[in-house]
Amino acid sequence: MTRRKSVLIVHHFGGIGGGTTSAIDIARMFKALSYDVVLGIHEPSSDVRRLIHTAGINYTDNIPRIIEFNYHNATRGQVKAFVKYISSYRYQKAWRRYLETNNVDILVLNSVIQSPLAEVAQKMGIKCMCFVRETICGSPNSVANIVLRRFLEKNTAVVFLTEYDKKNWCLPNNLKTFVLPDIVDINRFELINVLDDNKPLIKNNSTLHILYLGGFSYSKGITDILRAIQIATEKNVDVELFILGDHFDRFLTLKWPMSFLHRRDIRCIEESDRIISDVNKNKQVIYKIGPVSNPYEWYKIADVVVFPVKEVHQARPVYEAGYLSIPVILPRYPNFNEAMKENVNGLYYNPNDYVDLCNRIIEMRNESLRKRLGLKNRCMTNANHTFSVGLHILESILNEIILS
Repeated sequence: MTRRKSVLIVHHFGGIGGGTTSAIDIARMFKALSYDVVLGIHEPSSDVRRLIHTAGINYTDNIPRIIEFNYHNATRGQVKAFVKYISSYRYQKAWRRYLETNNVDILVLNSVIQSPLAEVAQKMGIKCMCFVRETICGSPNSVANIVLRRFLEKNTAVVFLTEYDKKNWCLPNNLKTFVLPDIVDINRFELINVLDDNKPLIKNNSTLHILYLGGFSYSKGITDILRAIQIATEKNVDVELFILGDHFDRFLTLKWPMSFLHRRDIRCIEESDRIISDVNKNKQVIYKIGPVSNPYEWYKIADVVVFPVKEVHQARPVYEAGYLSIPVILPRYPNFNEAMKENVNGLYYNPNDYVDLCNRIIEMRNESLRKRLGLKNRCMTNANHTFSVGLHILESILNEIILS
């Protein structure tokens, strides 16, 4: 009997987030294609362990420290990325032992920051796929991006979420590159009221309910959405905002020099708390929900989803909202064009312009507009982001890789 090919999917973050969700979805697709798949993830939280268990995926947290070049994230810095890479480089030998001992046939990296591991796989003759979930930041010719491209070139194949990303990473033509959009796990919508103790509030149908996912992160745009809501309430617009994600309280207790390194985050949290206190002084309008293991139940009470990122980012909330026919509001970045069309399945506003964001929110008070945009958003989700669509694309990619 032929041995089923062994797949190890490496993910660098043990908490709830879009990348973690994507890693689990990829593992589900490999399993559906009859691969022996294991998700390697450091220190998964109890919520993540439950999600992995529910998905029926095998996982291990007993993997070596991940060799990473951590540039494309919310706290990126070229010097910091090089220091982190140099400090983790010594784990190459541990990874060679691990991959050999566990007979890994295909190594899957769930982020561009893990791309240095491709060099280890290449030297061992192991096929390696990197799922690049990051839109390139800054100049393609910056030192950090040149280094990342060198790492990516060591892969058997590189998979992007959008055609925009595939084009703008500027990889050589002889490298196999593909596009596999993120998928929406419809089954997770059926887990509502099972995983979370933090249940949604009673919905008031006369109020415009806005959902924001991203916590108190500067790069995710928390201050912009709060300022927009502040202006809306000053204009007596009946809105409520639900904030999902971490408050990052730990940053507020940092001592020098860490407090200096996180000064932007600290200022963002302090400013956000002041705005929330001011807006809520007469009536609660803004609700700090915190991290939740299943955000889909919060989508169900939303009239509109706002994703006010400060710079280019992936668009997972667009098609998650689409499954429930909810429209979205996004900043006008070019990488969003494949996920959202202006006045078709959502509205754009000028990036980093919270006044313009407020105006788009006020436009969304029109129920017929929301219904029209929401129905189109569902059509786009069904066409591009279902499990069956993703499975078909992944199968085609694997057929080409394995035969190469």
